[in-house]
Amino acid sequence: MKVILAMTPTDHHWPTLSDEETKNDVLISYWYSKLNEPKFRFILGLCKKAGRKLVLDSGVYTARKKGVNIPLSEYLNYCLKFKTDVEYFFNLDLGPHDVQIKNFKALVACQIPTIGIVSNLMTFETIQKFIDIYPYIGISYSVMGQTSGSSDYTQYLERLFEYLYKTNQTHVKTHALGLTKLEVMKRFPFFSCDSSTWINPSRYGAMYVFKQGKLATIPAVKLSRGVRMYGAVAAAQRQEINDHALRIMYSAREFSKMQDWITNLWTHRGVVWN
Repeated sequence: MKVILAMTPTDHHWPTLSDEETKNDVLISYWYSKLNEPKFRFILGLCKKAGRKLVLDSGVYTARKKGVNIPLSEYLNYCLKFKTDVEYFFNLDLGPHDVQIKNFKALVACQIPTIGIVSNLMTFETIQKFIDIYPYIGISYSVMGQTSGSSDYTQYLERLFEYLYKTNQTHVKTHALGLTKLEVMKRFPFFSCDSSTWINPSRYGAMYVFKQGKLATIPAVKLSRGVRMYGAVAAAQRQEINDHALRIMYSAREFSKMQDWITNLWTHRGVVWN
């Protein structure tokens, strides 16, 4: 299972992209990349050098919060510009479901590798239209909760995976958008998932540690005292952990360990993705 690091093109994230101990692919929103295309190109260069794949999200969620619509023509032209550099592009999930399908078809018609997005209250019949064209779908964290009608979004995931199995479509790849919760990743065989969670602790002077199938946070107060937890903070690192960019890099390494662990777990269960 790929655990993709969602990020914005900021200076704090660049050391992570050059770090040889981190193997995760990267997701960046179109909304942020278009605001600073030179930085986006720089990040693409770092990803290529490190052998990482870059995935581009449409940025519809961010744009919607700002009261802005992203025209299909604008997004499509941007995708065409970077078609040979970006591994996958997420569909422009804007408007009614039939419009989202049209957006998807327009992108695929231009030979843009596009992941369809399961949006709110989307029926399996509609989802199947994505699958029939390109067998890779994304499911957003918020949609799972809203569609299930309760806070237990796993109810919807159970129905979705049951549908894929009953219709003999286990080859279909699924991506959990904005979700890297281990309890969910252990329960459902996603091909990939992403979130910006790996960045969160560093904002408060803390960092993540992954060990024995668990992801824990080392609080800022313990880091400041140089306390070792789970063997993560070696003596040589204690002088560096006050650096925001380095805390981000160390947390990214732990997410790389989590990626290896969850991939091995599903391999032992007989689920291997090509």
